[in-house]
Amino acid sequence: MTDMSANDDRLIYYDWLADLATTSHATNQCNAFINYESLTNKLVLGVGNNKTYAIGCGTVELESNYNGQKFIIKLEDVLHILNT
Repeated sequence: MTDMSANDDRLIYYDWLADLATTSHATNQCNAFINYESLTNKLVLGVGNNKTYAIGCGTVELESNYNGQKFIIKLEDVLHILNT
C-alpha cells in the first residue's frame, strides 16, 4: 500500500487523474467550451475503428472541489462530437 503522505501535497489533488490512453478528449456538450473553433470534415476513429466527425474544437474547464477548495483543470484541444 502506498503512503500518500509521502507525496507532494500539490499532487494529492490530482490522484484521481489517469492516463486513459486516448489521443483526444471529446464531448457532445457545446456549452462546455470556454473557447471554440469550428472544424470541417475532421474524421475521428473510436473504439473498434468506429468513425465519426468532429464539428469543433476548443478548451473545456473542469471544476473539482477538495477540502472546500476549488480547483480548475483545463483541457485544451477537446473535440466537439455530436451524438451519433
